[in-house]
Amino acid sequence: MPCSFRCGVVTLLAVLCFPAAALAQAEDCPAAIETANDHYQRGRFDDALALLEPCLEDASLTTEQRVQTYRLAAFNYLAKDLTDEARQAVEALLTLEPDHELDILMDPPAFVRLVGDVRAAREAPPPSVVVRDQPEETAPPPAIDTQTDGGGKNLGRWALIGGGLVAGGVLAAVLLLGPGGDDPISAPPGLPSGN
Repeated sequence: MPCSFRCGVVTLLAVLCFPAAALAQAEDCPAAIETANDHYQRGRFDDALALLEPCLEDASLTTEQRVQTYRLAAFNYLAKDLTDEARQAVEALLTLEPDHELDILMDPPAFVRLVGDVRAAREAPPPSVVVRDQPEETAPPPAIDTQTDGGGKNLGRWALIGGGLVAGGVLAAVLLLGPGGDDPISAPPGLPSGN
């Protein structure tokens, strides 16, 4: 078998087995972006990403095309639960277009949240770092103040509750025993006799 025949068969098998990769090489990126969008709409996320990933590195694209590529790549990454890759795509998108407007009705909610998270992370001030030449002296532990200590307040509350219970018990005993002290319940008054 001549080499050209074998090479042709191998090429044909590669095109049949990997149509998205062959399509990405055959089409230019603007057409690949449109095809990838169709794949995304049909739930063919792997095929969409196979078309988009080579275009992410294409410097010949306009800024608008690159933004569209990163946006669509983020959609597909999120659909496949690849959050790290989606975050990288959103960060690249916001680097190109910091004021990128979201379409809350059309953009996936996960994409809208991720853009918000990335923007918030960019706006957050960097953590402060303190460098010290000498070790810091440790301060002595504070003295326990029973006036402001949480335990002192709780102890006072329990004493107040206990005192209230004791007073209530004494009052109940006085009322129940009455003035005689022996007979807690008096006999009912006699009925008048009938004449």
